[in-house]
Amino acid sequence: LDVSLPERPRDDAPVILVLHGLNGGSDEPYVRDLAQAAHERGSVCACLVARGLMATPVRASLFHGGRTSDVGAAVALLKACFGDRVALIGISMGGIVAANYAARSGIHSNLVACCAVSATLCSEIVLKPIGDRARRLWHPPLTLELKKTFLGGPNAPLLDEKCSIDELMATHTISAFDTALVCPFNGYEAIDCEGGYYDDMSAAGRGDAEGFRRLSNVHTPTFILHARDDPIVPFASCLPEACQKAGHVVLLATESGGHAGWPRSRRPTDHRWGFMHGLCLDFVAAAFDTKPFKVDSGEGPVFDADFQIRPAYRAASNRGPLHQGAVRRAAAKAAARGPSS
Repeated sequence: LDVSLPERPRDDAPVILVLHGLNGGSDEPYVRDLAQAAHERGSVCACLVARGLMATPVRASLFHGGRTSDVGAAVALLKACFGDRVALIGISMGGIVAANYAARSGIHSNLVACCAVSATLCSEIVLKPIGDRARRLWHPPLTLELKKTFLGGPNAPLLDEKCSIDELMATHTISAFDTALVCPFNGYEAIDCEGGYYDDMSAAGRGDAEGFRRLSNVHTPTFILHARDDPIVPFASCLPEACQKAGHVVLLATESGGHAGWPRSRRPTDHRWGFMHGLCLDFVAAAFDTKPFKVDSGEGPVFDADFQIRPAYRAASNRGPLHQGAVRRAAAKAAARGPSS
């Protein structure tokens, strides 16, 4: 757990726990950018480095998307150190884990807010034809980097007993890599079956009735940010209709933005990741400002369907960037209404 302190920390500001993306770490530029944005608001920022990544040696267990216990331990530690003001922000794979943690932990999340950026709520949808383009264009380089990390890092000897190295080397998609490594190493029967890996790591499970019940167990104000043109994670995997029925989940869809990008000018470095980080931090601030909350009694920040996919919220260049203050106002308005029917 890497912790970064602002120059002037505020006792009344949320503490941000970041979950990085696939094969990433606390040194990723977007993580550093989020930490800087949090520091400007007086927030402490911590990043949970996934097991075995950043060349971190482990004794037995390696990271996989279905493991939420590490997140729970990190949240509990930060709460013990800083009080009841911990918010979770996950990006890409980190967003999948963040949303899954919120669904699995329910009322015991110990979070004031949760944000998932460019993440799936149902990972099995990506296996359908809608994910063909990503598998053809993006998965080969991503899978190559995964093989370098897991087969060339300090934890490679852990794989010998449970995995076939030849099968791992032959993979060219993330789903094939998960089938060859994650499933046998962690005891999953397959990636696409009931109780399988993708079911276990998704906040909405397999996208069926049981998965929707899991998603409805979210009791933490949860913000899902996704671009309709995401080239890696299809927008359909966010299950817009399920989000609308889950009274504590807000889905904000933009017409463009790509995967964890949302550039705001011809030169992306001008604003870096300010769009998505600003929205997440505004949402966290709105949720934190209205705590404590009691979901069952209809008091506090319950974010309902009135803040679902609106045409006005677009990142398309012809419409200009979304004004970040709108998220705070919409969240506060939703909080005052209580649970959705």
